[in-house]
Amino acid sequence: MDLIKVQMQSGTIAFGINHFKIVYGNNSDKKYEMFRTIQHCLLKEDESEYEEESNSKCSITLNDNRTDSRMIKCIRFNIFDSIDNIIEISSKSLMTEYIESMLKDIEFLDSFATLNQTLLAMNSDVLDEITITQDNHQIIFQVKEFVLKSFIKLIEASILIDEQNAHDFDVSVEYKMSLFLNLVSSLAKENQIKKYICILDVIELKQNLYLELQQLNQDNLYILVNVEHISTNINPEFILILDKETIDLGIDEQVYESLVIENDVGYDLETIKSKIQNHFTNSFHKPSIIDQLIINIR
Repeated sequence: MDLIKVQMQSGTIAFGINHFKIVYGNNSDKKYEMFRTIQHCLLKEDESEYEEESNSKCSITLNDNRTDSRMIKCIRFNIFDSIDNIIEISSKSLMTEYIESMLKDIEFLDSFATLNQTLLAMNSDVLDEITITQDNHQIIFQVKEFVLKSFIKLIEASILIDEQNAHDFDVSVEYKMSLFLNLVSSLAKENQIKKYICILDVIELKQNLYLELQQLNQDNLYILVNVEHISTNINPEFILILDKETIDLGIDEQVYESLVIENDVGYDLETIKSKIQNHFTNSFHKPSIIDQLIINIR
């Protein structure tokens, strides 16, 4: 298990992570500050004058080693974002980085060399004919040698469902989340020297997503799942609670101090952990809002 510490303006949050962490709780302000701090530190954002003057600098450490954008890449996706934000091919997009990683050896292919020969032949066959000559000066035109980045600019990504073109409206939330996890997992696999912290904003943690998260096995990939509801059985060790207190349920010291000592609970640690497991096994079957309203007005 790795340890991440996020030094924020309001304090420090420390939690263990083994590929993914479920960030759960009602303290939306603390959630916002933690995720915003991670992005601020890893997205090369400039420090404001206020940040410098107030000496309120933020930082992130991984296993007590300070990190920055040169070591760790931060990627964030919200389920309300269009899938176009995932498949867009632009200079700094996630899909472009994925294509670059997957096609890094394309320039060694015979077909790529043949393409280059054909393009370079255009210099003598076509472009020499439009040279502009005036006195002893010339303006010449040339096709540059084709490289991977040139090739990527010609690529367009689109969605097909049953071999028919589709749009964001046609795909499910589950598909968008699965696609995001697939891309970042492939990126991490192809770029072992770099680490990735990915933030996935969802409303509800369902069984399918939980199962996909459990299949992640890249040691350089960390997924932080920001959820409002949990509707599946889950191992509480994967949960970071941000509520009136901050508790990583995967760190025994935090569990014992926050739930036993501070609340004067008369159970040992193993009994507390068993009760926590029981809570996250049985408590998610809650009545709907309508059912709760009916109960309250009767």
